[in-house]
Amino acid sequence: MARKTAHEAVAQILDKLGAKPGRGGGRITARTVRGWCERVAADVGGHSIAATNANMMLTDKWQSKINAVSQTTGRKFVLDALTHVVRNFINGGDASVEKPFNPSS
Repeated sequence: MARKTAHEAVAQILDKLGAKPGRGGGRITARTVRGWCERVAADVGGHSIAATNANMMLTDKWQSKINAVSQTTGRKFVLDALTHVVRNFINGGDASVEKPFNPSS
């Protein structure tokens, strides 16, 4: 998926879930997501929570799971995982929220 398309997909999910940007009002846009990605990329030590979370999805285990399925299935997996994490956060860590899609390994 092209980065711009990925930023748009993430922004749409976050907007649908009711997430709001940290500063200002309104909704999360693809530009907002792009800015977050740029900050995570700049955090080479991986000290921020966002960098830690991103690094968790970039482990060899997760990469092999994602690469073992079709692009469409891999995208669904990643976006569903994001949705699950955001819903869990919004619900105050309630583990009863819907579990994310998990491709077979």
